[in-house]
Amino acid sequence: MNLPINTLEIRTLGGFSLMVGKKAITATWPDEISKVLFCTLLSPLDESITMERLCRSLWDLPASRTPKKRIAAKIDHLTDIFVAETGINPFFMIGDRVGINSSHVSVDAHEFYRVTAEGFRLKLFGNCQAALIKLQEADLLYRGLFMPEMFNQVISSTREDLDEMHRMVVKQTMPNAHPPRQIDRRRAAEETLTLMAA
Repeated sequence: MNLPINTLEIRTLGGFSLMVGKKAITATWPDEISKVLFCTLLSPLDESITMERLCRSLWDLPASRTPKKRIAAKIDHLTDIFVAETGINPFFMIGDRVGINSSHVSVDAHEFYRVTAEGFRLKLFGNCQAALIKLQEADLLYRGLFMPEMFNQVISSTREDLDEMHRMVVKQTMPNAHPPRQIDRRRAAEETLTLMAA
């Protein structure tokens, strides 16, 4: 079935949902590991994830030949499912790295991360009004914890990091909640950029 290429929109903050062309879709997951693998790849903290990290996150195993083959087979199967259901291949693979194809996939957590980074960079360079606008936009994008119903190493650490970023966003967008001397905005922006680079 050849469907037109649209954008696959994925909500990960405060819940999980998939949409194509503003229409909600229900993915057919072959098994729970396939769903967790897909959701792991949605982390905005890495553009792509190595097979080694995926193996350790999914099964707590080193990336030997067998686990790598299992992941590659699951990605191939998920690609077939998504192409059949949406007309979109959501993945890219380069060497032993796998990621989400951002030219056809939009993930709310990625947008939150991007807008937050831009807001703190503006703040760092002294453009406080533009920074406030970006950080308010980031606050609106954050609808809750990243993939609250999923658990593995990558997802859990992403959830914690994004939640901490959101707390920093809230502190920066609500300056009246703190006495001015207690907030060193430049230091807070530098700390956030350091956290995001880690």
